Amino acid sequence: MKFLILAFDNLGDTVMASAVAGALKSLSPNAQVGLWTKAYSSRALHGHPDLDFLHASDPFWDSAPGAGKGAIVAFLKTLQEVRRKKYDAAFVLGTEWRRALCAYLCGATQRIGYPVRKSAPLLTVRVPWEKHGPHTIDDHLALVDHFFATKLDHAACVPRLGLTPAETALRSSPEAMTRLDGSPIVVLHPFSGDPRRIWPLERYFTLTEKLASRLPQARFVLFMGPREEALIKRSTNARIVIPSDQSLSNVKAVLSLAQLFIGSDSGLGHIAAGLAVPVLSLCGGFSQPERHRPWGRSRVLLLKKDSLRDLEVEEVAEAALEMLAAGSP
Repeated sequence: MKFLILAFDNLGDTVMASAVAGALKSLSPNAQVGLWTKAYSSRALHGHPDLDFLHASDPFWDSAPGAGKGAIVAFLKTLQEVRRKKYDAAFVLGTEWRRALCAYLCGATQRIGYPVRKSAPLLTVRVPWEKHGPHTIDDHLALVDHFFATKLDHAACVPRLGLTPAETALRSSPEAMTRLDGSPIVVLHPFSGDPRRIWPLERYFTLTEKLASRLPQARFVLFMGPREEALIKRSTNARIVIPSDQSLSNVKAVLSLAQLFIGSDSGLGHIAAGLAVPVLSLCGGFSQPERHRPWGRSRVLLLKKDSLRDLEVEEVAEAALEMLAAGSP
């Protein structure tokens, strides 16, 4: 059979959606699995071990961070590409009528989703809506449970990202800071699309000084988006390396070498977890980090405050040192 996962989502949500691919492969090892998502989000899934096909286009009714809404013509071309694959079943994640309609138009004879947001008439397998666990991924996997009439071990169905050959080659580049001397690499990502999710930038700099005093060989690598470049240029810290290559491919290459990720509640934390890197996630109280937190094969620790300005450097440094000492189980 051919299964399609339909998730027109932003970066972190797309990484979480990819957990369904591993679940489908575990239940139907000979099946082929494809995933259709936003163009910029799809770059995180290049090299995914459980995906046979990856379809990428930005929906014309929704915008991606840093970009406008997708073009109708480009979207329809991707729809035709998906239709040519002749998928037998489509799992509609984040179910709503436009996603369900796309599943119908791409020719999937079975369309599995929650009958919410006007999608019921377009679904052939309607799973009653309820929260199926503490995490968003539990709700995704419940669709698979229902379709196969089974019960997966949800805790074992985690996102498993991989690297492409080009991304693997980047691991040995100077920008990846590879020195085979055992020095820990800590990746920092201070930013988020929502300013309420951002721990003050100057505290990251203070944090690196504190960690470096205990781990003098540690290397700190900072990734950011184009909008944050001016902020970084106004603040200097000799211990932090900012790669000139800020592409998602280089982010994945460096993260795959890291011993710890420290950052805001954003997509890069999900990529780190998907690469089995321990994640220290700094969360503002307005969000629901327990439900949307990074989910992976190594430890994820949430430090949550109602306001991130109340999160002290000492608390983050203590947690980071403990995680670095423990390694990645």
